[in-house]
Amino acid sequence: MVPGDTLYLGYRDNGRIALIGRMRLGRPDPPSGISPVFTPVPAVLVADFAKHGYSADPVTERMMGLFVEEVEPVVGTVASQGRLTITRLLCDPLEGDAPMVTTVGSVSEPSPAVAAPRTSLASPSTRMEKLAAVLGEVSFVGVDVAGRSSKGYDLCDLLWSNGAPARAKFKRIPHATPLPPTSSLRSSVAAGDLQQLAALTHAAAASTGEDLWKVIVEIAGSTPSGIFVDSPSAFARNAAGHGRLTEKQSILGVSFQSTPSISCGNEHGADWGWLLYGMVAFAACLHHGHFTLEEWAKALDKGLFVSTQKTHIVVREVFPTATVSHLRSRGRAHQVQSLIRDLRGADAERQVVEAYLKSGVQVVKQPGQSLFDRADALVAALSSLPYARQDFDESLGWPQTRSVRWRPSVADARLVEGAIALPG
Repeated sequence: MVPGDTLYLGYRDNGRIALIGRMRLGRPDPPSGISPVFTPVPAVLVADFAKHGYSADPVTERMMGLFVEEVEPVVGTVASQGRLTITRLLCDPLEGDAPMVTTVGSVSEPSPAVAAPRTSLASPSTRMEKLAAVLGEVSFVGVDVAGRSSKGYDLCDLLWSNGAPARAKFKRIPHATPLPPTSSLRSSVAAGDLQQLAALTHAAAASTGEDLWKVIVEIAGSTPSGIFVDSPSAFARNAAGHGRLTEKQSILGVSFQSTPSISCGNEHGADWGWLLYGMVAFAACLHHGHFTLEEWAKALDKGLFVSTQKTHIVVREVFPTATVSHLRSRGRAHQVQSLIRDLRGADAERQVVEAYLKSGVQVVKQPGQSLFDRADALVAALSSLPYARQDFDESLGWPQTRSVRWRPSVADARLVEGAIALPG
């Protein structure tokens, strides 16, 4: 196997192979030495792999796996060759004329506008879980984050019913206990002293997180099925400068913020205090609103991307401008406009989102107006599309490290930093 190969994953089903996923192999950076496509399992995931029966390779004495750049759920069947092994297919069963397959679902190829490898997330992990979400009523909350105390968080609770967004509710939560000003935190972040940063911010972070979680549960009626936060979940671990790896990707019409790095030795001059409120939101989701100084310090030190993937609810980082651009570039804008046409409780916000999808966020948005903050929260909530419908998927974007100004300062740096989830 070589980088660029496509693998299909399936299981035996009545004499055929039922397909459940398609993977494209990439090139590990750095390579393992034993194969151009195998790589050590990231340290933060080894324990989870071990729980499911995986063990170290007897040659390398490390847990190894295939390096996958893209994963997409698929539905279809191929003829079984009667053996449980990797088998070379004569053609791609989901593309072109392939008589060996009866396809009952399809997958769109990645958009050329996104020049980054994308990894689809596993949850919901089975078709039955997705079907349960589609057939029932589920609630997802979008969170728009600001640093100004008077604005705080803008929440949108989006209720899905039978695969369609049915009703939206909005709520603004001012920061009752503001975090210290960015100017007083710059030196701690530049020095990578996250213990000091935690000590300086915990009191305000804990109070803010408790208030936020309380209102999230209140607006959704109970713990929601998922929460989509418009903010990074961690500082950059970039020794080459500011900005996380996920922010180095290229998406048409999107300018990414440059999250301060704790590893480059230089202060970040912008007013990035709002990012900490975003990290508070992730910590609140992880700990249901109550976290100690030790837990807050750990969240800042280890990041919140991996830990929030393991919760019983969906927790994702989103960026509404990127979400809209991704949907437009993949030809899904008209479908989403049709889906939200009958949305109750959000006439003005819906019209803004429809305009976003038609013309792009940068053309439509007018900063400083609360209507657009609520519209952004609605777009964040619409990132739940893959969890409420079977015809949408979700992907993450990380560009190749050798093509951008990013150098990891710790092991598994991109997982510590986190990534932006894109529905499409």
